[in-house]
Amino acid sequence: MEDELTLKAASFLSGGVVGTGELCGALTGGVMGLGMVYGRSDISIGGQHDSSGPALKLYNWFVRKYGTTNCRKLTGGVNLLDPAERASFLAPGNEIHEKCFKRCGEVAAKVLEIICKQGSEKISLFQVLEEEGSESASAKNE
Repeated sequence: MEDELTLKAASFLSGGVVGTGELCGALTGGVMGLGMVYGRSDISIGGQHDSSGPALKLYNWFVRKYGTTNCRKLTGGVNLLDPAERASFLAPGNEIHEKCFKRCGEVAAKVLEIICKQGSEKISLFQVLEEEGSESASAKNE
């Protein structure tokens, strides 16, 4: 990665944010990538501005594809804060760890697809809700 600051910013996303098993780092990283293209450049604009739709598109796709955004559920309950479980997870050839790498690649591909389809056009989260139905995948992510 050429941008050292971006790499630093994403450093603690793995393991569901620093190994806690919460929000999947692949999804979080994908949202960061979309933010680099569609995000605000002025803090006074506010959080949910008119171009946040791509992030909701990614989120909805992720929930439909994987069923959850929770890292611990995605890894079958691995506790990455437990030294023994973490060592086992990180061991060469660990199937669950390989699935995480694959998921990162799939998310990156989806981010690229969203950017290629949308180009520089801004789309709001409300437009995404209209396109994908009034019920977002977030309501199904329990």
